[in-house]
Amino acid sequence: MILIPILSRLFPVGIILTLGLSNCAVISQGFEPVSSSSSPSIPPEVQDFTNLCKNRSNLSSDVAKTIHELLKKLETTDCLQANQTLLNLTELNLSNTYISDLTPLKFLVSLKTLNLNSNQISDLTPLSALTDLTQLHLSANQIVDIRPLSSLTQLTQLDLSVNQISDLTFLSNLTNLTDLALFKNQISDLSPLNTLTQLTRLQLFTNQIANLSPLAKLTRLKELHLDSNPLGDIRALTPLKNLTELHLDSTQIKDIQALSSLTQLDKLYLNSNQISNLSFLENLTQLTELYIKSNKIITIPSLESLTNLKILALNANQISSLNFLATLTQLNKLYLTSNNIQDISPLSNLTNLQELYLNDNQISNLTPLSSLKNLVVLDLSQNQISELKPLSPLRNLTQLNISSNQIKSLDPLASLTNLTDLNANQNQIIDIKSISSLKALKTLDLSQNQINSLNSLSSLKNLHTVSLQKNKISEVKSLSGLNQLKELNLIGNPLSKKECPVSPESICLF
Repeated sequence: MILIPILSRLFPVGIILTLGLSNCAVISQGFEPVSSSSSPSIPPEVQDFTNLCKNRSNLSSDVAKTIHELLKKLETTDCLQANQTLLNLTELNLSNTYISDLTPLKFLVSLKTLNLNSNQISDLTPLSALTDLTQLHLSANQIVDIRPLSSLTQLTQLDLSVNQISDLTFLSNLTNLTDLALFKNQISDLSPLNTLTQLTRLQLFTNQIANLSPLAKLTRLKELHLDSNPLGDIRALTPLKNLTELHLDSTQIKDIQALSSLTQLDKLYLNSNQISNLSFLENLTQLTELYIKSNKIITIPSLESLTNLKILALNANQISSLNFLATLTQLNKLYLTSNNIQDISPLSNLTNLQELYLNDNQISNLTPLSSLKNLVVLDLSQNQISELKPLSPLRNLTQLNISSNQIKSLDPLASLTNLTDLNANQNQIIDIKSISSLKALKTLDLSQNQINSLNSLSSLKNLHTVSLQKNKISEVKSLSGLNQLKELNLIGNPLSKKECPVSPESICLF
């Protein structure tokens, strides 16, 4: 009869016989044939978790694995007790358990929150019975077909990211969704989403999306992630007036004038595009974070209206003038790496800055930095700096990178007693006596200089990583008291003896 092959998918022939199921008996119970896409049918005698659990030694290994993980989660081996608990269970986390068959979950009808992230699941059929679910997490599985989810109309949060989904049709009636994650799939058509008007958060990055028109009706959206899609045109976003966070990194966009109407934006990500004109920013007065790295920006208009801006990232553009920054006095993080900057005078007013990244530019004069006394992190590497005196007042600095410059003296750094990380590699330093006062130092890189004496380091008891390769060091005995050392790199020095001054010997690299 038709049901024997179906039953044998879940039970070996032996257990079918022990359950006393003749062909006639099966038919008399009113079983309907199931489609090949459905989960294996379970005979009437095992239509609850108890009996399924008791017979697990005879089940397929995939079903038995899921039962094992459920019992492990409940910390019991008693199938009856497990069944009673599971019937009333409202939350379950089986993420990272390597399960693939969800059949045993069909009995958990009280579940409201289910986490199945990072497994090997492809068939979602057993989930169709869990109609009380409000949160479902299925990220990082092997899902293609999402048809079984169409019955889960109570869902408010659904994560289907990192799968192989291309067809979203069966999401169209999940109209209670407020949070939907579909990133890293194979999606190109967003049409089925146009009914999900309750959505406030939507993550679609890393797909194959070009047409955004179906999103125009999702006017409740506050957070939208579209990174790494071949968009080009973003005019369809104009109606989304409630957006506060928008991610458009790597979307091949040039014209972003459409964004000028999104006046509630708080965070805007436009990295790695072909943007050259920033006039649209004038209206976005609520912005606190703006990221426009790796574009084609040469000049920037006045940003005086962006008085709330706290983080600005303009790395890897072609900017030479910083005049646009003069009024952005609320900035606390500024990223200007890899531009064409020589004059940093406009930075002198930005006294709230805590992190400043100016590496890979053409800067030689640091005088404007002397007023930035709230700086904690400063990167000046790969410039044309020879004089550090303007840094002396910056006593709150904990991280300083001055590598790849033309520095000969570290004397102005003696007052920076809060420094924990100092990178001064690839300079022209001979004497390091002045850093003996930097007692808080944990990481020190002085490689590729002309240092011949390490006596000044003997008092820096908190050092745990020291890089001194390619200097003129002949002896390292003065480091013997640095008991916190985890790594000491001495490669490329004319050492008289290759003996590690601290133990174990493996700490040293010669």
